Amino acid sequence: MLIDSHTHIYTEEFSTDLDDVVKRASDNGVAFMILPNIDLASTEQMLACQQKYPEKIRLAWGLHPTSVNSGWEEELKKILDFHKTYPGVAIGEIGLDYYWEEKYKEEQKEAFSAQLAIAKEMSLPVIIHQRSAHSDTMECVKKAGIENLSGVFHSFSGSLDELDEILTQTNFMIGINGIVTFKNSNLKETLHLIPEDRLLLETDAPYLSPVPKRGKRNEPAYINYIAAFIADVLKETPEKIGEQTAKNARKLFKI
Repeated sequence: MLIDSHTHIYTEEFSTDLDDVVKRASDNGVAFMILPNIDLASTEQMLACQQKYPEKIRLAWGLHPTSVNSGWEEELKKILDFHKTYPGVAIGEIGLDYYWEEKYKEEQKEAFSAQLAIAKEMSLPVIIHQRSAHSDTMECVKKAGIENLSGVFHSFSGSLDELDEILTQTNFMIGINGIVTFKNSNLKETLHLIPEDRLLLETDAPYLSPVPKRGKRNEPAYINYIAAFIADVLKETPEKIGEQTAKNARKLFKI
């Protein structure tokens, strides 16, 4: 059994063949898919996916850092209204991204801290997106306090020092996706330092397709390639990696 802990199959890229995508995921052993929110505009598509495949899909609500602007508070309030009616398994994806957007850095930090506080209040894990912002991300997480705060640093591709710092936050897991299979990725040297009970698999579909599907649209079924690659590096079986990471995801998201 596999769990794709981070996928965006509600986007336009899947509008014509979603049934086939979900079937291929099931045929390849994917039991659950977690769909993280990006902004208010994506909420209806997310709900449509979950209501069509309620046995397969779980939702996470939150405001992505690149969606943050001067009016972020009102947009977040509306997003959280969906959570009241359609409860999610996490707050996400949230965090800081200075690679794509620097104009609203202060607003990003405010929105991130606010959503960390909301997650603690609701006793929900967080799905953290960080890009070119590790130091500020960790500062916000540490200020929020580890008590009643858990989650995953999704799409991890950082340095050994960054991994070490994240692992000091004992309630957090590490999300690994297709990046690990890329020729120029240093994650192969990092994998053995991630405790097996803190590792999650994800696709981040439609983005970051793993080798040998690189250059094509990503989808949850391709999580098998990621599991197989990690298993080869760690000298384990793909089945063992799938079972352990699914167990971790079930524990974190309570599914």
